[in-house]
Amino acid sequence: MVAMGLTDRQAQTLSAIAALKGKNGRTPSVREIMAAAEIRSASVAHKILCELRARGYVRWRRGKRRSLVLLPRATGFVLPRELAAALERVCSARGDNPAAVVAAAVARHLAERGGA
Repeated sequence: MVAMGLTDRQAQTLSAIAALKGKNGRTPSVREIMAAAEIRSASVAHKILCELRARGYVRWRRGKRRSLVLLPRATGFVLPRELAAALERVCSARGDNPAAVVAAAVARHLAERGGA
């Protein structure tokens, strides 16, 4: 699945959360997320997490430590916002499915390099 429309900072934070959870086997703390995503302010980290929650990538239980959960939408990779917008524009104009276009491009890339 292609996660589209995230800012670079949101995508970086989402990737950091997934990497930390995979590495440590548990949900990362806000401080761990800040360190991994190179965020200097807890309020900025909270804002980014709230944006990810509003977009359906994460959820958590208020007041409960380490309750952050990556939702199914968060699995996969994230296109930078500008690239996602360009993909949406072109696909809308041509009537193409963005996920199918990305899948075909990846398949071609892998075939050219002997990976598929």
